[in-house]
Order: sequence, then structure tokens, then C-alpha cells
Amino acid sequence: MQIADFIAAWTGRSLGELFMGSDPLCELSQNADGTVRIDRWDEALGPEPTPKELAEALAAPPPLDGLKAALKISIDAAAEAERQKYLTPGEGQAMTYQEKAREVEAYRAATNPQDSDYPFLMAGIGVNGETLADVVDTVEARRDLWVRLGSAIEQKRELAKLAVDQSTSEDEARTATIVDWPVPPDPEA
Repeated sequence: MQIADFIAAWTGRSLGELFMGSDPLCELSQNADGTVRIDRWDEALGPEPTPKELAEALAAPPPLDGLKAALKISIDAAAEAERQKYLTPGEGQAMTYQEKAREVEAYRAATNPQDSDYPFLMAGIGVNGETLADVVDTVEARRDLWVRLGSAIEQKRELAKLAVDQSTSEDEARTATIVDWPVPPDPEA
């Protein structure tokens, strides 16, 4: 627990009331050995916590809300790591994927498609297909696969964060971060 949070809980006052303004009710500093000391304690706050109480507060586990916030950040990071198993990272690559998707839509809508209108798709000739139509089919199939997989990852991420929010104990919150991430379907199946 942060010492300021402990003081706020101890006094029933907000952090702003305690430590802000030109005349704060409480001032803290750190000793050379790392322990915290109270330099100013307004008597309106009631009894001052002892050094032992301060030390115990610092050693206590973080409040559940703080833990939940940290765990939700870790869930977001894990979901991104899952996504990166299937996507090439980087803003430029994301823009490339978007442009390929735009070109596929334009190709499908065209009555007389011209190769020169699809530079990103043409870059895949010989790699993703022998003709522009083959490349379009390959890119479309990959996009459809990604939509299914990416949305499944997003659903798992959202459900895990909801479970963290709804948890009532540290154990429940930590258990909620264990996610069985989806895997892409077998293309041979």
C-alpha cells in the first residue's frame, strides 16, 4: 500500500485535503534508511500513526482496486502478444493491411479491374498467387481468418477484464488473468 493511501484511509480524508494546497494537513518525507516519517500532522486529523503502523502499511499488499488495474493492463498486454503471433507488428504494416483490404474491396466492386489500380495486391504476385485474382482470394481468406481470430481474442480480453472487475479477492482477480486464448482453425479441416 502507498503511504499516502494509508494516511487517507487512516484519517478518512482525501489525498487532496491532506497533501495539497498552501497549508497541507500532512507532510511526509523519507529518512536516509528508506523509512517514511511524518514531518507535519495537523491535530484536526486525530491521532498520528506510529512509525510501526506506517511500516506495516507500506508492507501490506496493494488495495484490490490497484491490483485490479494492474492486472487489466497485463491482460491487454497479453492480448496484444497473442495478436502479434498472427500479425506483423508496426504502424506501417497495419497501414499495408488496411490498404490491401481497401484494394480487395475495390477489386471486387470493379467491372473491369486494371492491375495498376492495385499496387499492394500486385506486390503479392508470385508469393500469394499467380494472378491478381488469386492474390485477392488469398488476401481475402487471410482477412476473414483474422476477423474470426482477432474478434475471438478481443472477446477473451474483454471477458477476462470483466472477471477482474467483478472479483472480490486477490486470488479471484489473479485467476481471472489466466486466459485460454483462441487458436486459428486448421485450414485443412
